[in-house]
Amino acid sequence: MEFNINQSIHNEDNNENQKLLLKEIDESIFSSSIHKKRFGLLELHITVEKIYSHYDFEKIFRDLYLKTRGIKSIEIDENYYKAFIIFNPKKISLKEILENIIYLGYTPSPIKYKERKRTRNYYGGGLFDDIYNVLSFFGSIFVSIGNVIADILFIFKR
Repeated sequence: MEFNINQSIHNEDNNENQKLLLKEIDESIFSSSIHKKRFGLLELHITVEKIYSHYDFEKIFRDLYLKTRGIKSIEIDENYYKAFIIFNPKKISLKEILENIIYLGYTPSPIKYKERKRTRNYYGGGLFDDIYNVLSFFGSIFVSIGNVIADILFIFKR
């Protein structure tokens, strides 16, 4: 019981920190990080502060891609902790992207735009979506099978 109380206090503190951070973030400092692409898309070069693991860095931007509409793709350079977000400004604003990163618990930092080669970690487009959908489908099947087994065991337990 104490764990839940402490957890809720921690979440309230974290929410307050997020609200303060949202007020402090100025979109204008990200202007040198944005480049116009074809078809009206924008490319944002960004990193996050206080991240020390390649896995965590990838997880942040994978979660951002999966939970945010309007982002077309995200490429990650895990060696230098850089992410390149291609988004449609008609569907999502820069501010919304920054807010979503903050809601994930991290502080976004701009990186000056520079021409680059494609990196190996890429979330977006068809292939990633197809793989995710297939894995989700099989995961739901396994959960359904587990529920049936649990129901059968419950019946025999009586």
